[in-house]
Amino acid sequence: MYILKPSRLHYNLNIPVFQHEDLASVKRRGPKRFTNFKMIQFGTNVDLSDKKKWGAQIAELEKLPPFCRVKSSSNMLSYMGHKILGMNTIQLYMKVPGSRTPGHQENNNMSALNLNIGPGDCEWFVVPQEYWGVFHEICERNKINYLTGSWWPLIEDLHKENIPFYRFFQRPEDLVWINAGAIHWVQAKGWCNNIAWNTGPMTHQQYVKAYERYEWNKLKAVKSIVPMNHLSWNMAR
Repeated sequence: MYILKPSRLHYNLNIPVFQHEDLASVKRRGPKRFTNFKMIQFGTNVDLSDKKKWGAQIAELEKLPPFCRVKSSSNMLSYMGHKILGMNTIQLYMKVPGSRTPGHQENNNMSALNLNIGPGDCEWFVVPQEYWGVFHEICERNKINYLTGSWWPLIEDLHKENIPFYRFFQRPEDLVWINAGAIHWVQAKGWCNNIAWNTGPMTHQQYVKAYERYEWNKLKAVKSIVPMNHLSWNMAR
């Protein structure tokens, strides 16, 4: 896990900040204006892959180092041959205070990047990949499916199981890198937008972890988002 501070970033994404109103403002305005709309508290997996709409923002992300880019010769997901929304394309999360992303590893243990547009902060908890088996056992004890269930680890349980963890705040414009297989869970401390995508570094470690999770998913009757056999042949070509 790495976090790049704002002083290291010089990108102008110009993605509109998610605005909110206080209760008094809503009461003054009245309810009629938005009667045909549904209120959401956490907008997840909003697709930003359309270059006609988001071309300027996608171009700004091309200024990132090659290992961080959505598309790069050093990113194995660029050889997929088709889009996997939110993995080799960009997705948006619109958060209100308290919005949570439960504990998980990325699809097929791929690496991931997450950029906070702001204006609020996010709180992250990250655990090294080698402890995923302990989390699996905890989920089993609590009758929760590790791969498909929703779970939020308690700090007390982490101490009890001697699990080391990183805990940090992601400020506006901070870019977080999640290494292959790292377990993580996130909560919004304020109103904020985050954009995220996956990457597959061309390393032995990343490939092995991705294929191991592919095989584990088959044992657990869970369909892998990344077709590793197809991807492997594409990279070989």
